[in-house]
Amino acid sequence: MITTTNGGRPSRHSRGEMSGRSSFDRSPAARSELARQQARRKLRRVKTMIVASRAFSDAGRRRRERVESTDLEVAPHIDEDAECRIVSVAQARIHARRGPRVANGNFSSQGLPKFFSVPDDIRRHTIVTHHLVLGCREDAMDRRRLEGIGITHVLNTCKQLPNYHPDAFIYHKIPLMDAPDAPIMSCFEVAANFLQRVERVGGRCLVHCIAGSSRSVALAIVHLMVSHHVPLHVAFHHINRMRPQANPNEGFKLQLALLEVSVLGGSSVAGRDAGDAWFFYEWNTRKNAVPRLTERYGKAGSGDSAACMVQ
Repeated sequence: MITTTNGGRPSRHSRGEMSGRSSFDRSPAARSELARQQARRKLRRVKTMIVASRAFSDAGRRRRERVESTDLEVAPHIDEDAECRIVSVAQARIHARRGPRVANGNFSSQGLPKFFSVPDDIRRHTIVTHHLVLGCREDAMDRRRLEGIGITHVLNTCKQLPNYHPDAFIYHKIPLMDAPDAPIMSCFEVAANFLQRVERVGGRCLVHCIAGSSRSVALAIVHLMVSHHVPLHVAFHHINRMRPQANPNEGFKLQLALLEVSVLGGSSVAGRDAGDAWFFYEWNTRKNAVPRLTERYGKAGSGDSAACMVQ
């Protein structure tokens, strides 16, 4: 029996019963079509929610990137008197622990002992050039060790770590995350200018992140390419041989490869002899379209690479 309201229309309960009976009384084909329509409506609602969620996420990411890019591009304020004092005190220690020189886009270890290119302990700092040292968090925290090898400046490439000894060294912090989409191209000029200054005043800079394998290595290579026109293959092979754990993430490596094309006019890691480190999807889809450097720099696993040859 169907109950009615004062207006003569079926009540809500009655309408539900009628709707349920009419749906039940339909043919199997009609019920199947109704189920498909309901599924399509539900799918449209889910798609709308996903698109909206992605839009909000992308907007937030773009806002964060704008803020982070601004932070990355800030040049350091340097106390020149303090810098002069720190550099003059460290000169004897720098000379006692010499590193390879960089000239004409290559490295020279002339005058250094042969064992120099084979680190005693890969977990410790690595003297990449006479003015550039790579290290990790433990190195950055150890003031006595840093003073012992003549460190005068510190480039902190890690967002999570503080500047541990601001009174003892000249610091610059570039707050990068170790993520493939972290924009190292936004800060390469600031990093290169800071390291050029270190070389100009005769100092020695520790470039560090947490492990000393991704962010710090990427910015060290950026400096070598931009400031000294060292090809990417040469710089990476030189660092990787001296510091085997050096391994920038694929997003950083892609940005380095594209920067090399921009700075040097071609790529040294687009060929088959570039090594497994440069065989990944994002670069594989682009490397055939970029010009290649005509000089040959040796194979990635070769001990005769010009990047690390002991003269």
